[in-house]
Amino acid sequence: MRKLLFCFSLLLGISLFLVSCYHEQQEVRIRILSKDNQESSIIFKNELKEETLKLLKKTSYLEPVELTSYLKKEYLKLYPNKEIFVSFEDVMFPSKILDGKFIPSGKYPTVLIKIEEGSGSNWWSILYPEFFGVSYESSDEVEYRSYFFDLFK
Repeated sequence: MRKLLFCFSLLLGISLFLVSCYHEQQEVRIRILSKDNQESSIIFKNELKEETLKLLKKTSYLEPVELTSYLKKEYLKLYPNKEIFVSFEDVMFPSKILDGKFIPSGKYPTVLIKIEEGSGSNWWSILYPEFFGVSYESSDEVEYRSYFFDLFK
């Protein structure tokens, strides 16, 4: 019984520590989803990512809705024969650890860019203020959640 109580107390303490270390920020993210996971689709997604980063460097800070309109216009000029959808919405992201920094899962405001149906792997980054600071590319995202973290969030 003492071991069980000790384990529960330890888990509770760790969860409270994690909650107190995390200051929730609603960073705007940018996410690009490829058409599918075919090699040609992944190559185009990476090309679109590089072009998007160039476009973002050309602009100063834009509100997400303005950025969405700007990107739609630019993609139409650059890729008139491609279906590229741009929206601003809350998107679910899995938790990640980068350089020892815990980035919790959750819904985050996101400039979402889908190439056609957008069923392939994705690339994402925090848009502002740490632009280029965090970047991920993956096809199988696993969401890890802590009951205690979510309870006290």
